[in-house]
Amino acid sequence: MKKFFFLLCGFAAVALTSCDSSEKQAKQFAENFATAVARGDTAAIARMYPAAAGADSLALAFEADSLTVEFNEAGDTIRFRFAPDVTMTAVKDAQDSIRVVSSKGIFAYTPERLKFAKGTGWYDEALDDLANAERLSDTLFVETLTQQVAAKFLTEMKSKVKVTRTDVSNTSEMGRYKFTVVVSNQSDKEVGGNDYTVRAAIYSIYHMGVEIGEDLTSTRTLTGQPIPAKGTTTYSWVEAAPMQGNDLRATLTYNPSVENVLADYQPTGTEYADYLSTK
Repeated sequence: MKKFFFLLCGFAAVALTSCDSSEKQAKQFAENFATAVARGDTAAIARMYPAAAGADSLALAFEADSLTVEFNEAGDTIRFRFAPDVTMTAVKDAQDSIRVVSSKGIFAYTPERLKFAKGTGWYDEALDDLANAERLSDTLFVETLTQQVAAKFLTEMKSKVKVTRTDVSNTSEMGRYKFTVVVSNQSDKEVGGNDYTVRAAIYSIYHMGVEIGEDLTSTRTLTGQPIPAKGTTTYSWVEAAPMQGNDLRATLTYNPSVENVLADYQPTGTEYADYLSTK
């Protein structure tokens, strides 16, 4: 048994001319196709399956004796079946050159991308590889869905991720103070350190016992520390400031990554259909 596995960007078919039987020629073509990909011969793959050039990658594993080949009545169309859900259709021209024109179960995607695509109806298992590749090239769908999910996600999370305490305390050095900002996360999900920023601003309210209004002394951006679910994280630093009436104010901006926004999203299965209905 000869087993082939490949995962590669690029793809498709080489002309085979031989005096062997059509079936033998077709099976040899299938082996050559798999071998070309296993060797990373993108030029050969591109000749064998021109339409697959736009695929993210191809993946195929099969045992030689499991391959079946079927011809149409005219003998110019060949259907390869590598496994029950892995097939490939090719055509043969007058010069006996074979090239693949469609496939199913050969285009490959990362498990995360495929799970999301199937769950939202973006990927349709009833369609062939080329049709699904065309659907998945519509990145506007992901952008639109992300915006919709993000709007709801942010509304929920912004009420749960916030600055809950600021503090200014003396240090042993005259004129230098310790500033502390505590950020709280009341959600059930950890907030990544890069998913938010806190702008801390220090104002001087008094000078020499006289109220001077609000004189902005300094600002800094706080970020990078993850906040555990149902927990807090604390930022502290020491810096020089006027000797009286220091007021520390902190404002949090929550801006999670797309991956985090979609991580816990549970698809309904109609998202892509709903998206198409609005175009």
